[in-house]
Amino acid sequence: MPQVVSADCMAATATIRDVLAAYRENEDLILIGAYRPGSNRRVDVAIAMRDEVHRFLRQSPDDRCDLIAAQDFLLALAGKCRAQLNTTVSNGPVVTAPNSQ
Repeated sequence: MPQVVSADCMAATATIRDVLAAYRENEDLILIGAYRPGSNRRVDVAIAMRDEVHRFLRQSPDDRCDLIAAQDFLLALAGKCRAQLNTTVSNGPVVTAPNSQ
């Protein structure tokens, strides 16, 4: 894969995958309301970023986006996740209510 995409895109992809994994690992607790916001920063960010990440991943086939624009959006989305992960806990949780689907 390093022959096809930049190291920055590889790192951004790893960040997004980590956010999705954090949500998936705690999904049962989140959905039944047993997860306590603020108890795990990684999970808090996963909850807060979930809808935005899914909007990026579930683009309509009719949506047109060139490679550079897609990479730029991926890098920005990963940067937003990293910024939230690095925000000090004293600022409070970044949690938003999960979307019921």
